[in-house]
Amino acid sequence: MSTAREAAVWTMALAVIWLATLSELGVAEFAAAFLLAVPCAVAARFARLAYRRTWRVRLSPRRVPGFLGKLVTETAALATVAPWRWETTITEVTNLRGGAGDRHARGTRALAELAASASPGSVLIGASEAALRTHTLDRRGRP
Repeated sequence: MSTAREAAVWTMALAVIWLATLSELGVAEFAAAFLLAVPCAVAARFARLAYRRTWRVRLSPRRVPGFLGKLVTETAALATVAPWRWETTITEVTNLRGGAGDRHARGTRALAELAASASPGSVLIGASEAALRTHTLDRRGRP
């Protein structure tokens, strides 16, 4: 496979995978997907060259039953953490104090945004001068 063809295949595959994770698609998301996939495609090409291998998959008929069995068991394992078993909560924190020009208030908001976005299972979906809005996933039935 030529260098350009391999890079194009990697770029398309990586961009499609990334776009599949988004909840909303727009021009900016498509542009970001393809612009960020290009360096990854180049890195994948160099990794393959450094490893001196091909990407060709050789699957013999003897290995198909084992592959299918593994596919079924792994898919069943994924069902235990399925999205319908998670509760989602949107929380708004409104007790941020200080004005827009106050350095202390800006620092407090920046640290609050960092803490909210770094928490496992939460995503910061909005920030203003007076409030933070987070989307949180939590397992159902957890104490």
